[in-house]
Amino acid sequence: MFVTRHLFAAAAISLAVLSGGCSTTRLLHQSPANIRDSLIKRTPVGTRQEDVVTFLKKEGWPASTSTNVPMMGIAGGPMRPLVDYPGIAGHIPDGEVKSTLQAELGSIWIWPLFQKNVEAYWLFGTDNQLLDIWVYKYIEGP
Repeated sequence: MFVTRHLFAAAAISLAVLSGGCSTTRLLHQSPANIRDSLIKRTPVGTRQEDVVTFLKKEGWPASTSTNVPMMGIAGGPMRPLVDYPGIAGHIPDGEVKSTLQAELGSIWIWPLFQKNVEAYWLFGTDNQLLDIWVYKYIEGP
């Protein structure tokens, strides 16, 4: 009876840990648009920056703050807003962007030498309220 109870408790804890990990992994396998939709439901437009920081800490996602709109240039081309590129979900906000929170949502190994990374950017206006979320998936490798 004692052993059975401990085995049951261990199985329940293992299932809880695996379920938590699986939900994050499941999120990372979705399209950038679906990930963005999920994040918008959890941190809707208009959410205060402090509340998004609390959310990111609760999720355990490393985050950094910037005063710039995320930009990227490809093959020596001009710098453009990240959201201008294909495969990135989000919109150019109507209002002025005062700050940005960037969080690393995780990564997925897709081949022994390649890794798909997923990042999200929360863009805040001058009133410190959320304007939009951008989601970016990219592959790193040799």
